[in-house]
Amino acid sequence: MRTFPKSILRSCCAIAAGVVLVQYREQAVMWITVGIGVVFFISAVISFIDYMASRKNRDEQVELFDAQGRKMRQQRKRPFPVVAVGCGILGSVMALSPNTFVGGLMFVLAALLIAGGAYQLFSLSLATHFARVGFVWWVLPVVILLIGLLTLIKPSVIASAPLLIIGWCMMVYGVVDLIDALKIHRCKKQFDKAEEISSVRGNAGQTLDNVAGQANDTVSEDGPTA
Repeated sequence: MRTFPKSILRSCCAIAAGVVLVQYREQAVMWITVGIGVVFFISAVISFIDYMASRKNRDEQVELFDAQGRKMRQQRKRPFPVVAVGCGILGSVMALSPNTFVGGLMFVLAALLIAGGAYQLFSLSLATHFARVGFVWWVLPVVILLIGLLTLIKPSVIASAPLLIIGWCMMVYGVVDLIDALKIHRCKKQFDKAEEISSVRGNAGQTLDNVAGQANDTVSEDGPTA
């Protein structure tokens, strides 16, 4: 039954993590943004250091010539790490100003959603001139447009929505896992108890059979008395 305490601990951890994500989802978004920014910045620094080291080694290389006196082909010059610089700038913005980054990202997302919803509504309105458009076809563009407007008004709500869903899923998983662990533990105890009772009854029956057998053997050996 060693797995029972582990199951209880796992369930409690899942429930606790879900509660934290639901309760502090907006703060979690900021900390995740900061963490990703730090990773980006560190990778950019490592790439830039590697570039400088390779450039220094290239400057220190000795020119080589073949037997005919021709200069041997040297290693191709390594390009400047533009991607590393971009990652460094992006990581700095994410780590030092996560609110600005998340706000800008949500603004771009809101603009795309609003533009996409408005374009779909415009296309459907044109289609009504030569065909009948059902009510269901208007629902999705309207929903997209409303989500875009909500993203523009409340960017933190949309940014933290995935963590809200994940948090609730973790709490549901923890509760279900806890109930399953308790049920399995109770059923296992009942099964072990029934097996123990069956074993005791089996041993008792075997003992009675042995006693009866020994009695029969004794009667057979004595034989009938004249």
